Amino acid sequence: MATPFLCGVAIGPWLHRTFAPQTPAFGFELFLCVALSISALPIMGRILLEMNLERTALGAMTVSTAAIDDVIGWVLLGVATVLATNQFDPWRLLLQIGCIAGFFLLLQRVIGPALRALWRKNFQDAHEKGMPNSYLALLLITLFASCLVTHYLGIFVIFGAFLFGTCLHQEAAIVKAWRDRFSGVVLVAFVPVFFTNTGLNTRIGGLQTTTAWLACGLILAAAVAGKLGGCYLGARLTGQSPREAGSIAALMNTRALMGLIAINVGLELKLLTPELFTMLVIMALATTAMCGPLLRWWLPKELLARVPK
Repeated sequence: MATPFLCGVAIGPWLHRTFAPQTPAFGFELFLCVALSISALPIMGRILLEMNLERTALGAMTVSTAAIDDVIGWVLLGVATVLATNQFDPWRLLLQIGCIAGFFLLLQRVIGPALRALWRKNFQDAHEKGMPNSYLALLLITLFASCLVTHYLGIFVIFGAFLFGTCLHQEAAIVKAWRDRFSGVVLVAFVPVFFTNTGLNTRIGGLQTTTAWLACGLILAAAVAGKLGGCYLGARLTGQSPREAGSIAALMNTRALMGLIAINVGLELKLLTPELFTMLVIMALATTAMCGPLLRWWLPKELLARVPK
């Protein structure tokens, strides 16, 4: 997390001065740093599954690292959202943080335990029959209510859904039943809609000047140098071989959906201009596309032998 953040801090002032002088400098730079630092855990997991690496030590280490990375990234994204919506007023910031912390504790200590207890008491056989409609309705009502609460607290609605998910993840049976019920709909309908919306906001033709394309290249270079270089160095410092370190770094450099979510939040909050949004989308897609070739190049021979041809 540190090296991409430092890269964001290094290029942020020039990008802000050149492309977004009307936006709050601190908020813009914080969003930029988060976009450079985040990794795409779901895409990474899918790549590991397709390459038959999910049960290897390298796969376990990378997924664990990415999970910690994403938790930190979501927290920082929430902080950036709060700072942007309260117009950087310190008193309003403290009030919002207090309310959000109170709502998080309510979910963790009251609502989450109550929903898990209800599941264990009444739906023990749900893993065989699927999630009952009555319990599904209760979850959806609570989910949308959580989104409304975070909206009125001044942070993006997706954080309500995220916080609600964290209060249920301890119950593995609920997690499995939810995935069985929704994974197909999400993959077939919601994810394509999200990417379509992102594509509609991406105006590659808007990068009409040499300076704009230079900035796009600078963002991509900072993203790769910070994440790929930082993770390679971190892996080497913990005793990994050069090839293992390179494989970990290639996987961690993948931003994909998680990066696009962060970028879209920045656009919605008007901390990113359309030009900068397009540059960051290109960065997220490019770092995702380079993962497969780099991983095959760096994988140790014994792990490469596991990969389906």
